[in-house]
This record gives sequence, structure tokens and C-alpha cells, in this order.
Amino acid sequence: MTPSLPDQKAPKIFFLGIDGLSPHILNDLIQKGGLPHFTSLIENGCCGELETMRPTNSAVIWTSIITGKGKEEHGIDSFIAYRWQNRVIRKTTMKKLMKLGGRQLVQRMIRNGSIKTLPLSGDMIKVKTLFEILSEAGRKVGVINWWHSWPAEAINGFVISDRINYARWQEKYGGEHPPERLTYPSSLLDTIKSLIMLPQEVDVNSYRRFVDISGTDLEEMRTAAYRHHQLKSELKHLISLDETLRKIAFYSLSHVTGLDLFSLYFRGIDIISHCALQYSEWNRITAVDPEERRKYGKAVSSYYCYMDTVLGELLKETGHDTSLIIASDHGFVQEKNGKFGHRRSKPPGVLILSGGNFKKGKQITGATIFDLAPTILYLSGLPVARDMKGKVLKDYIQEDFVNQHPVTSVRSYGKREKKTPISPSPSVDEEIKERLKALGYIDEDA
Repeated sequence: MTPSLPDQKAPKIFFLGIDGLSPHILNDLIQKGGLPHFTSLIENGCCGELETMRPTNSAVIWTSIITGKGKEEHGIDSFIAYRWQNRVIRKTTMKKLMKLGGRQLVQRMIRNGSIKTLPLSGDMIKVKTLFEILSEAGRKVGVINWWHSWPAEAINGFVISDRINYARWQEKYGGEHPPERLTYPSSLLDTIKSLIMLPQEVDVNSYRRFVDISGTDLEEMRTAAYRHHQLKSELKHLISLDETLRKIAFYSLSHVTGLDLFSLYFRGIDIISHCALQYSEWNRITAVDPEERRKYGKAVSSYYCYMDTVLGELLKETGHDTSLIIASDHGFVQEKNGKFGHRRSKPPGVLILSGGNFKKGKQITGATIFDLAPTILYLSGLPVARDMKGKVLKDYIQEDFVNQHPVTSVRSYGKREKKTPISPSPSVDEEIKERLKALGYIDEDA
């Protein structure tokens, strides 16, 4: 990355997405004194719940967050789509076809390969994203690991896509080529490739940070194949991915200047919550083997502490002039069946606004996921689109700034230019689908 605008080192806006960050767990751990960096940001800013949508499908929600629109407008309605001949069919459309009596035909075509499933990607988003809008307006943007940021598009800044962990695919499997356009500019991949950690590279101390195991149990965790919501199989993947992102983000903040918006997404808390809340102190319903609770009981709280440490490292590269936005797409609750989840109950996420132009010490109420795009546009000095669903969160922005910068609007920023879909290696798509299936995001029956 080539440094530019050396007079402005820190980004003006730092937008941090943390999937699955739960208000009640965050508050419990803060009260115990375990999250000093989250605590400081909240004490010096505004915090509250962030209303989400049902179903709490991360692929849909995060796309809504960066477009300010619902799935009907932006077109991302699930984790996967279907390809029949040269046509991409959305899951919503496929469900309608099956309800009209075509379920058996569709399932037969999937089994015989006539219809193929594929993970959704950025070239399937129908409307302009926040990153594109800012870039087109001359703002400099950095994007790391955001949902559907692959294939990386040309912007005024840089993109490190959500498939960056496949950059070492050839090294891992031999003979397979990694997908194209993992980064923009493409030369950036050579710069950051050494920062990518593979699951088999997670060391013993990293495991023991989250679980109390050794010997046979440790070896089993290191070699376990994917299983649905199983901590033993998932831990090495979420550690390696989030450690990769931590190093890439720190490198980016250290080397790139002049950013108007720096955006970064972590998913580890969501995955660890799916896998390990049953062993935690927040499980007050379901019986768990005492030995398993001993081994895995600290996994979730330790991961929150890990993210707090990462946050502290990143904040060293920003300052009080940076407006920090931390958001989660949903929380977790223990439902009537005793299992922890979010898809049925729609628990709210977390929103923290701190530093920069935000007020101090005010509780956030009534904010929704659709408010984030308009608020970031406003803080960036751009008009808000009237076809976005949300509003500018002016109540939490300093009055002097609001008085000097009235909200302006445009009818719409329009649709995206139609992209030519990229077909990655089938084995890459298959691994992505297997990971989504293991997390319960892909229905077995289509």
C-alpha cells in the first residue's frame, strides 16, 4: 500500500463490524472489569442496542447495513444462490418455485448437477454500497473482510475481500489456483500474503487461551474435520481467520494514511457463540457434562476478551478525532428449547458510537441496522439517499457539528453497474458451502 496524504494518519471514520456481539454478554463482562477497551469507548461515547431484522441472516443483514436497503432492493436474500445453465436464481425465487409444486423436480436437478448451488458474492448485489458511494464522491476508503466484498472492485482506496483466507489455497492443497481479485489493487495480495494464517498453523498457546485442554483432546481439536456447530472442529478456523484479519488491519492502519472510512469485519464471536455458549455461565437451562463445561466453559468470555485486546491494538492507530462506529448484526439468546441462537427470536445487536464527532455518555435507543449507512454518509459530508430505509443518528452527534452541517439528501444513488460474474475454482466454492453448512446456514434440502 502506498502511503498518501501524510497530514492525516488516522481514518476519519472507523467502522468495525463484530458479528454476533451480544448486549447482555458484553454488559456482563464489562461489569466484571474484563473488557477495558470496550468500557473506555462506551464511557466516552454512546452505546445501546441495535435493532435487527428477521430472519437474522448475516449475509442479508450486513448487506443491508452497507446499502441502507432491504433484501428486496439489494438482492442478497440468503447465503447461497442457484445456477441453472447460465442463470443465477435467488433463493427467494427458488422457494417460490418449490411452493408451487416443483420441490421434487428442483431437488432431483440439484442431485444430478443440473442445478448447482453457489455462495453469493459481491457481483450479485444490485445497488451501490456505502463503499462505492464514498469512493465515487472522492472519499478514500479501506475495506477488510466485509460480507460480499469478493470479487474486490476498483475503488478509491483498497479492498481486502472476504475470501482473503483462500489466498494460500495453492500452498494448502497443491495445484488449485486461488480465486481472482482477492484484493484491490491486485498487487496488494503479494504484500499481505505473509500475514495470512492457515488453521493448521494455530499454536498450542492460542488454543489454550480459549479452552482448558491438552494431550489427546488438543490433538483431536487440531485435526478435527468440520461438524455442525462443533467447537472442536471450528476453533482453529476462527482463530486463524481473525488473527489474519488482526494482522492485516494493523498493517493497513500503520501504512495507509488519508482514509475517510476504514471498515473492518470480524466473525469469530458469532461462531464461538454458536459453538460454545452451551458450556458457558450464560447457560442456565440445559444440562452439560461438568467435564465439558470445565474444558470449554471459558471459550466465549475469552473470545470477547480477545476481541477487546484486538480493539485496543487498533485504537492505538486511531485518535480522538476518529469517529468510531462498532456494530453487530444480532445478539444471542437461550431459546425455549435450551439452545442458543438468534434466528427465531431476533435479539438485538450492539451499537457503540465514540470519539470524533459523537457525543459522550448518552444511551442509544431506537437505532436500527438501516441507520448506519445514512449516518456514515452524513459524517462524510455526503447527501443521504431518500430511498434508504434508515435515518441519520443526529441525537448522538455533537450539536456543533449538526448545526454546522445540515442533513442534505438526494433521491437515490442508483443501482450498481451490472457486473460480469466470476466463476472461482469449484473446490473453493465447495469449501465455502461446507463451512456455511457446518454453521447451519445452508438448508440440507435446498
